[in-house]
Amino acid sequence: MPGCGNSDLSQKLLTKLGVSNLEVHSVDYEEAVVKKMEESKPKDLKLTYSVGDVTKLVGHADAGYEYAVDKGTLDAIAVDDKEETVKMCHTYFKEMVRVLAKDGTFMIVSLLQPHVYKILLDYFVKGDDLANLFTIKVNRIEHIEGYAEKQFIKYFVSVKKMPIDSSNAKQLEMRTKLQDMVHIKDSVNSEVQSLNYEKAIEKIKVDQQIYMIAPTLKSLDKGR
Repeated sequence: MPGCGNSDLSQKLLTKLGVSNLEVHSVDYEEAVVKKMEESKPKDLKLTYSVGDVTKLVGHADAGYEYAVDKGTLDAIAVDDKEETVKMCHTYFKEMVRVLAKDGTFMIVSLLQPHVYKILLDYFVKGDDLANLFTIKVNRIEHIEGYAEKQFIKYFVSVKKMPIDSSNAKQLEMRTKLQDMVHIKDSVNSEVQSLNYEKAIEKIKVDQQIYMIAPTLKSLDKGR
């Protein structure tokens, strides 16, 4: 779990999922936080905390993890859309791809502000990583514990990595066709919408705008 902070999500992944052989390793750059989390963790869980930089995970092997779970780390890094910020985010994404195993999945819980969403898609859809095909799914979350933010919709994003042979022309052609698709689901019961890059960007942007102004419109309606 990159950028774990003092969240208990790492522990809940072990206690709530019911997967007996699951091991969770969490990383944060704050040494004091890591020390506190390591000392307070239940000793019977396969859970470790260590100090590290999520943009350069020294000591973490290539393809060493099946999953990477980000709860708020991307939002904390992507404070704006300045060049240096975008570069840092893309370095972070590249490092997550590096440590993920073949067919591994990068999972992100985010407010997906428009600039954050664009930074994400610019890397995984429009990026130059020709060694992988990424399947991107975006699911809307109505409520999640630990997020008091009400101005933006919350989303669960999964990016599944599938290595391809970049020297194979047919595989590269397949990648070109499939990589432009983003699969968006607005609710548990709604149909999945498979949209290209431009339409996917626009949909989330409009959904966020509507969500922001909805309370004001409702209050005006009540005042009539």
